[in-house]
Amino acid sequence: MQAAFQYLCDQGFKADGEVNLLNANIGGQVNFNKATLANSNGRALNGDSLSVGQNMLCGNGFKAEGEINLRGAQVGGQLGFVQATLVNPGKLTLNLQQLQTPTLFLRDLTERPGDVRFERAKVGAIVDEPDSWPTRWALFSVGLGVFCGLSAGSV
Repeated sequence: MQAAFQYLCDQGFKADGEVNLLNANIGGQVNFNKATLANSNGRALNGDSLSVGQNMLCGNGFKAEGEINLRGAQVGGQLGFVQATLVNPGKLTLNLQQLQTPTLFLRDLTERPGDVRFERAKVGAIVDEPDSWPTRWALFSVGLGVFCGLSAGSV
């Protein structure tokens, strides 16, 4: 799929089954804010090798039940998981292997995500807070600029 502008699945969008953005090229932003993606038997979002020209927003009430696969994704702006629910009990929650983005926001989650794979990712900064850290990270050969952990009350 190619889209010159935006891919909007926000403000109450619901999907029961996999949302497939495999190899998609989106020139603008991808917005899943306030969306609900459910696939407890597999991937809620398959963004393997996804290319996003601007931000990818998965927050403000975003809910995913199932794996979020962003393996090899390139996000030109921020990748944001803020005020989101990410669950996949006993399985991989976030696959961020080989992800490339200048900024990853992982904060103010409703609960800690389970397993997160982050091998060979290249991220300029991770803006996070300890209550949103995954229960288990898989880190190997990660290119990371800085962790920007913010305390409660920070902007």
